[in-house]
Parts: sequence; C-alpha cells; structure tokens
Amino acid sequence: MLTTLEKILFLKQIDIFHEFTARELGILAQKATEVGFSKNQVIFNQGDPGDALYLLLGGKVRVVREEGLKRETLAVLEERSCFGEMAILGVEYRTATVEAADVVTLLKISKEDFHELIMEKPDMAFPIFKILTKRISSATDLYVGRITPEERHE
Repeated sequence: MLTTLEKILFLKQIDIFHEFTARELGILAQKATEVGFSKNQVIFNQGDPGDALYLLLGGKVRVVREEGLKRETLAVLEERSCFGEMAILGVEYRTATVEAADVVTLLKISKEDFHELIMEKPDMAFPIFKILTKRISSATDLYVGRITPEERHE
C-alpha cells in the first residue's frame, strides 16, 4: 500500500494532474484507493455505470469495445495512464470494457470524491478536458482513416 506522500508523487506524474498544486494533490491522494486485479480480470464492462476514474500504478490494461459478436482492442494502456475519466465528467455508462492484461495495481478515485474537489476548485477540470480532447481527436482520426490503430496515442 502506498503512503499519501507516494500517492502525491505518483499523481504528479499523471498528465491530467500535472498542473495541480501540492495541496490539491494531497486532497486527491487521501481520497484515492489502491485496488488490484489479476491477469484477464475485468475492471469494468462496457455499459456498466461510470463510477470512478482509474490510474495505472503498475501493469497493463486492455480497452476493448464490443458490438454484437465483434470484439476490438482499442488500446493497451501502461503505467501512469488513466482511464474512466469520462465517468467523472458525467458520462453515465462505460463506453468500453477494460480488463487487466497482466497483474495490475490501480488508484481509484470515485466520481463523488472528484466532484467534491471540482466544486471546491473548478480549474481542476481543465487538464482532464485536455486529455479528453486529445482522445476524441485521436478516435476521430482513427475513424476517418487518417491514422492506423498502431499510430494512435493514448
């Protein structure tokens, strides 16, 4: 288990929290819970209620989209990646399944805890907007064929 200080140092390395102050990171670190998953274990399923943001402390996860019998891996995320951020910004249901590609350790921040922080300091939402904008742009490029799945940056 990480100490609060270790969580703060880790959070500072994550793009969406890079601009947060030490105080903001401290508050966030106290609310973040450490959770683990074994290889191939589902973290959440497409269609599940969106209840938290996850930060990858160690290991890899697969982001998978399912439509009927078709199953497509959209991305493989590694250490210091985040996922589930759409849930904390109001998207009610998960748009993809995320599963552990190997043993993973995550920090989980609940939607309620994050909303409390945003209400206190609305500027904290802007770095997340940047990440979402990049991901939407990348998904659009992939969809219209300007890039291949291998060129996509998460």
